[in-house]
Amino acid sequence: MAEVQMALMGDGTIAKPADAPQAIASGAATGMSYQVDREQIPEVITKLQRALMHLEEAEQEANNHEVITPPGGDPYSQQAVKAMGPELVDNYRASNHRDKTNIQAMMENLDAAMRRYDADDDEAARRFRSET
Repeated sequence: MAEVQMALMGDGTIAKPADAPQAIASGAATGMSYQVDREQIPEVITKLQRALMHLEEAEQEANNHEVITPPGGDPYSQQAVKAMGPELVDNYRASNHRDKTNIQAMMENLDAAMRRYDADDDEAARRFRSET
């Protein structure tokens, strides 16, 4: 099993592996870890890449709805569309961006865990060979 170490920032975002130690030391983040079967990591990363692709598609779809046609000809529908349309799309874009950033950080954390596991495994094999 590979240990995946992460730093969860106060705003709910996940720190990238290079930023995690400083974020935890400064108190800006909480450290956490979990175990993953080393053999499953490439598949998990592939699935996360697909999730990123779906978020990109969803953002493009949201961009297509930045201008909304009012459901009725009354002045209230016109005002509602002007007030809500752009704000809803902007809020979605911000949320989408946070999700993509977190997924990217999770992928980097998984990759770092896989590399640590492989390095530890290689070192153990090297030591075993030198003892025999």
